[in-house]
Amino acid sequence: MITMGKRSSKDFRITGIDLIGFFLMAGGIYHLIGISDYGFYQFMFQQLASRAIFYRYIVSVLFRLITIAAGLGLVLRKEAFRKFAIGLAVYMLCTVYWKHPFYVFENLAIYSEYHVWDTSGHYPLAYPWHPYISMGFYYVMDIVFSLAVLIYLRKDAVKQQFHSRR
Repeated sequence: MITMGKRSSKDFRITGIDLIGFFLMAGGIYHLIGISDYGFYQFMFQQLASRAIFYRYIVSVLFRLITIAAGLGLVLRKEAFRKFAIGLAVYMLCTVYWKHPFYVFENLAIYSEYHVWDTSGHYPLAYPWHPYISMGFYYVMDIVFSLAVLIYLRKDAVKQQFHSRR
């Protein structure tokens, strides 16, 4: 049951804050595991220069760690992390295109059809719309989740749950 009431040891309920915190932590861990293979990360972003891939990788790892920390801070009802999670949501909305460039989805589609690591050649896709569908799915997920975080964490009833724990 999702409620916005006060928590007690007798009446424990999972709140929207807990769900957002859990999704941030689970998503951060899932994506951190997903990018742990640097060779695969290089494959996905091979259109970039080597140095740019390396810097992007470092930023991706840091972002995942920060996301995990923000989720934990929400679950612990720390006001600074509520504000930080709102900032992360704004950041995600502003960088969704940079986070999910089309060529990554195209590289993955080429790999799934041709099993090649270098996608610089000419590889006509049997299903050329698949990269667009995948990219659209990731865009929608990020945008909807970020908007939900922005709207929910800015509600007065939610803010009170953080202020009452100081």
